[in-house]
Amino acid sequence: MTVRNDLDPIVLDMGAAADYVQVFHSTNTSFRAEVVGEALQIDIHDQIGTGGVRGADIEKAIRAYKGGQIDVSLNTPGGNYFEGVQIYNSLLKSKAAVDVTVSGLAASAGSLVAMAGDSVTMSEGAFIMVHRSSGAVLGNSNEMRETASLLDKVDGAQAKILNSRLKLGETAVMALLDATTWFDGEQSVKAGLADNLTAKPDTPDSQPVTMYELSGFTNTPEEVTVRYGKQDFTPKTPRDVEKMLMRDAGYSRSEARAVMGAVKDTVESTQDAAGQKSLVAALEDAISKIGKVQ
Repeated sequence: MTVRNDLDPIVLDMGAAADYVQVFHSTNTSFRAEVVGEALQIDIHDQIGTGGVRGADIEKAIRAYKGGQIDVSLNTPGGNYFEGVQIYNSLLKSKAAVDVTVSGLAASAGSLVAMAGDSVTMSEGAFIMVHRSSGAVLGNSNEMRETASLLDKVDGAQAKILNSRLKLGETAVMALLDATTWFDGEQSVKAGLADNLTAKPDTPDSQPVTMYELSGFTNTPEEVTVRYGKQDFTPKTPRDVEKMLMRDAGYSRSEARAVMGAVKDTVESTQDAAGQKSLVAALEDAISKIGKVQ
């Protein structure tokens, strides 16, 4: 068996969740990179990684741009660590001035992207969230320990990136990651993560707010939960479970079918919140027995 420590999105997605197969699935991909006037406008309004905004697409747009101003709008729950770092480094290497606006949420890997800004502005009601990375491995105990070691290295790397603005020292930043820390606009500026506040939203009121599945995050402020919400992605049939595991958790068809078979009865009885909790418990139990570890 091999450790899945490549760029598979389930491996180093930075969102830890009990119901992890649902964490970063969203119904819309909102990504834009186009020259507006003389500036390159980049909108990252979805998850980062597979199924959302890809680091390679951002890097390609930045390399093609020859101007002197890049404006980035962030509203993302985060996603794949490596793709987030790719976007961060692409912005950092650009010779253009980079102005980042957190228009809603810059969580997890999204917080790292924000750190590439020469200036960072928090829109009204916006938040930055930082936490430790998480991953999955299918293998023996040695392989699991190797993956745990890799996750520690990832957390050390993101602590360095965050500390470039926080100036607290890596030990103090690691404590913030351990606690899953949410910064509102004022707190972001005070901590040094952002430079400015704006009371005027940078998107029109008529534009719908992107809703994300946030149940994988801890200590989530009520304001964030209410504003950015949680859509119901609960599978209603055993086939839904199979599709979700393959699409969102990187399972092979045989692995997904093994789990699906184990939770078939629970899925068919999922009608309310209590049933959904039972489904999550059944999935965790089935996955632990089959060998997939979160």
